[in-house]
Amino acid sequence: MENCPVLNDDCAEETNEIILEVGMKFKDLEEAFEFYKNYASRVVFQLENIIQEISRLHIVEKVEEQGALIKIQEGFFQKAVYIRNERWKDNMLGNGVVGILSESTNKWERRVPLTPSHCARLLHGGSGETGVNRIIVQPSTKRIHHDALYEDVGCDVSEDLSECGLILGIKQPKLDMILPDRAYAFFSHTHKAQKENMPLLDKILAERASLFDYELIVGDHGKRLLAFGKFAGRAGMIDFLRGLGQRYLNLGYSTPFLSLGASYMYTSLAAAKAAVISVGEEIATAGLPSGICPLVFVFTGAGNVSEGAQEIFKLLPHTYVDPSRLSGLFEMARDSTGLGRTTKRVFQVYCCVVTCQDMVEHKDSSKFFDKVDYYAHPQNYRPIFHEKIAPFSSVIVNCMYWEKTISSIIDY
Repeated sequence: MENCPVLNDDCAEETNEIILEVGMKFKDLEEAFEFYKNYASRVVFQLENIIQEISRLHIVEKVEEQGALIKIQEGFFQKAVYIRNERWKDNMLGNGVVGILSESTNKWERRVPLTPSHCARLLHGGSGETGVNRIIVQPSTKRIHHDALYEDVGCDVSEDLSECGLILGIKQPKLDMILPDRAYAFFSHTHKAQKENMPLLDKILAERASLFDYELIVGDHGKRLLAFGKFAGRAGMIDFLRGLGQRYLNLGYSTPFLSLGASYMYTSLAAAKAAVISVGEEIATAGLPSGICPLVFVFTGAGNVSEGAQEIFKLLPHTYVDPSRLSGLFEMARDSTGLGRTTKRVFQVYCCVVTCQDMVEHKDSSKFFDKVDYYAHPQNYRPIFHEKIAPFSSVIVNCMYWEKTISSIIDY
């Protein structure tokens, strides 16, 4: 490796240490590949280029494998060191400077990736413990925590995030905020090839930026660490009840739901819950119009989102109904005139939680539903939600995960 260049800039020492490791002899192609892969993570070199270099072993003729490996080592490291040298000035990864974006995708977005207290812990958590020595926050007049609170804990407030190696946000940023060779973390909504976000993905690739999508961060067992949680269900249910009141008014019915605000209008979860409780008290005393009763909320799924949504729902006077008893609920509501709905005001709402076993049945009538078999062979099951659940639902609160291989809840 005598012919490998030695750098004279700030990264020379680190790079030379890596070059010295090349003196080792690789037993086989797999061992060489693993070494190069680890090296790539340290110098931010594209893995595809490494694969191309290693794959050249297969076309080297009349050369022993060990000799071919050394030849590739020399060429690869010369190229890697050169690229590292050229890119070092622009490469900000790991420089200890974190940026916080001003959200631009949704005009109602007030969330932040880091609160002022988080920033304080990162900046003052002890010398060298966090690796963060500076935080730059883009100014925002709609963020839930105003700029002064960030300044109070030592953050800089500036539109310019060019000094940041890691830039955090909630939703997709504007394309001009994607800077070369930086790392970004936000909900990108690109991993399913969502068409509307392909320009963003193209920009990230073109700028050689690194993207950490919150939705794809998993733990040791492959479980998502930042999946939709109870707060998504809580906020969604509050917004839904507000929208339900407006919908019923449009249909000619005044309901207590009209007094609810959207979730972003409340300063805390406790304040939002207090508003829902007030709606529940009005339902319990004044009742709901007979024309919309029995008012049945059907929740699909039993995960975190569903639990959060039901947490808000339970603040209303309610009764849970098993999916098998939904049709009977409407039969009980019939009055002596034979009308499909009661003529009396109703002082509660109803809840029905359904899971996949309530939505499909095996095409072979001799076989029962099996969850493991259903997810492995969904084509062997047919949907029944539209027959047994939907006709008796006033509203459907969809809280379940869905893939194209699984039957739709309702087709239009």
